[in-house]
Amino acid sequence: MTPVLGGGTVTREVDKTEVIRVPSLRGALRFWWRAVHGDKFADHKALAQKEQQLFGGVSGESEEVCTRSAVDVRVIDVRPT
Repeated sequence: MTPVLGGGTVTREVDKTEVIRVPSLRGALRFWWRAVHGDKFADHKALAQKEQQLFGGVSGESEEVCTRSAVDVRVIDVRPT
């Protein structure tokens, strides 16, 4: 289990609109994908290339190559506690 802490874009302030943020969820998925699949690649560059293919990112020496995440995460049906 991975705790995904709520919060917002402002440090130490709870976002009452976006209690669960998509970037936090995607980050947890990315972490666990790397942890589970990391041993299947010959080196860190191959791992990073596949990770970027799945989760998007910026690459290249000039950082001009951007890819969109193939992982679509949406938060729906959030109920107040």
